[in-house]
Amino acid sequence: RDYLAKTDKSEQGFIQHEGKIIRDVKVLELNPFGPMIRDTSIIDTSWINKTLNKIHIKTKEKYIRNNLIIKKGDEVNPYVLADNERIIRNLHYIEDAKIILIPISDKTVDVLLITKDKFSLGLELQFSDINSGKLEIYDKNIIGIGHELKTNLFFDYDEDPGWGYE
Repeated sequence: RDYLAKTDKSEQGFIQHEGKIIRDVKVLELNPFGPMIRDTSIIDTSWINKTLNKIHIKTKEKYIRNNLIIKKGDEVNPYVLADNERIIRNLHYIEDAKIILIPISDKTVDVLLITKDKFSLGLELQFSDINSGKLEIYDKNIIGIGHELKTNLFFDYDEDPGWGYE
């Protein structure tokens, strides 16, 4: 079993602060192309990634905070923090999330929630055969509020009309 990588339990990083009071909750949102949650010092300088980050609309902080089950004044509960991290990570428009506790005093901590959006814009082309198929265009996080918008354009050159939409 030496070949298996050691992993910590999700709550492990929070146990040392159990019972402390949460003084503040801050949210840091990362661009979909660029730094990673585990290493925010990475800077991507490619023009394509910079361009994609500029056209991407980040999730509004309000909609991330709506998924927090912790708030100012709560006691640190490692299991609740680990669960909240999982809840946010499982949102369909979030690629990754990490909660970091920052000690302020012996009795208080600040919570830093780091999130990284998924790039939400896309298109998909599917062919049924050589003469028919569909083009799907979507935004899985329309204007940063977590809702999805999609449209399908159908084509079939053996039918009249040969185009349709949904």
